[in-house]
This record gives sequence, C-alpha cells and structure tokens, in this order.
Amino acid sequence: MVIVLVVLVACGVGYALWLHSPARIPKTPPDKVVLSFLEAKKTLDLEKVAPYLSKESIVMLRAAFSSRAAQSAGIERPEVENMFLFGVAPTKEILENSRIEAVRIEDKDAEENTAVVRAKLTTVIRNLPPIESEFEYVLVVEGHEWKVDLRRTARRVSSGAVKIPFPGGPLR
Repeated sequence: MVIVLVVLVACGVGYALWLHSPARIPKTPPDKVVLSFLEAKKTLDLEKVAPYLSKESIVMLRAAFSSRAAQSAGIERPEVENMFLFGVAPTKEILENSRIEAVRIEDKDAEENTAVVRAKLTTVIRNLPPIESEFEYVLVVEGHEWKVDLRRTARRVSSGAVKIPFPGGPLR
C-alpha cells in the first residue's frame, strides 16, 4: 500500500515537473511571433504567413478556399486570402507605413496555453499627423511554438473585448 502511494506521488510530481518544464515553453515569446507575422503579412504571400498561423487557422483558410459557395461564385484563391487575411486590418499599405510595437497583455479570461498580444501601430503618411491604432491577436501553443489563431482573434474582436479604433480617432 505504501509503495503504491509513493509511486503515485512520484508520478504526479514527475508529471507536474514535465508539464512546467522549460522544454515545453516556446522559445520565441508571443510578442515576437506577432511582429514576425505582421512582417510576413506585408508580403501578401500565404506561404510566408502560414508558419505563424495555428493549425485551426490553416484549416479554416483551406475550407474557405475549397468551399462550394466560393467555387460556384467564381471566387478565386487570392480573393479568399484577401477576405480572410490580407484584406483584414492592418493591411499591407498600413503595415508598410507603420512603426510596430507588440506587447503581451495579461488576460484573466485567457485559457491555458494561450496568449494575447497587443500590436500598436503608429502610421505616418506624408505630412499628416501620426495615426495610432491597436490590434490584438490571440496565440496558442502548438508544437512548442506560439501560433496566431485567426478564429479566436476574430471571436475576441466580435465579443467586444477589443475596440477597433477609427483612423485618427481615440484608441479606446
């Protein structure tokens, strides 16, 4: 009986140590992943953006590409990419004219193995005053890496947890 108890406790401690081991924590912080994702987004090349997207996001995009509705409407793959990814703010034009800062924010409602990152863009176009805007991204851990989850990010925005600013308007 005592031996069984000792073995169970040892297994539990071992599992807890493994669960919180540095090897399981992604090496690249989530804010750096968002910066890399936004840099890749400037290229308008899905192959360069895909490494930063969660598996669920890739599945969602592939489903949209191959949907009967898209095919019967004559919507081509580039149009679908634009609708779900490249045409969604911040766009290439905004990104190319912006200084970008990203910071992980604390979110009490975030699930385990998720992170919320706020990207702050300061856009300067010609002689106009700088325009500041913020975008929040939800990231998930997959295979020891942080990945941008488009569906969770969209859910966060549609839930009202994030206020999307109007250009030149207040951030919050």
